[in-house]
Amino acid sequence: MLDIVIPVHDNLPWLRLCLSAVHAFTQNEYRVIVVDNASVEVDTLEFLRGAIHDDIPAHGSVTVLRLGVNDSFSHSCNAGVAAGRNPNVVLLNSDAIVTPGWDAALLADLVPLDVGLVGARTNAAMGLQAT
Repeated sequence: MLDIVIPVHDNLPWLRLCLSAVHAFTQNEYRVIVVDNASVEVDTLEFLRGAIHDDIPAHGSVTVLRLGVNDSFSHSCNAGVAAGRNPNVVLLNSDAIVTPGWDAALLADLVPLDVGLVGARTNAAMGLQAT
């Protein structure tokens, strides 16, 4: 079981794409924890209040944790992890689009007992990130 923590501040189009990819390509049981960093856009607020719960597959669920202040990305990550209950946690940017097998690959890398943390690598880096 995975807790997938997704901090967000508005930017609903990317969040929709992110959640759609998570739901389509996550193979393991999971729970998404969307941490709302005090979004203000009406569309985002409406989505987080209700539409987010539509069409969620049986092997996943979504919880929305609303923070009253947008302190920082790290603060929202910590709040999301604290709200979770599963031994494996993924911190996922709201503009990330996961691909098939993404979760299985990360979990496989965690199998050795001397590994406690793994990270993903982008397949669409540009500029200095690409080098």
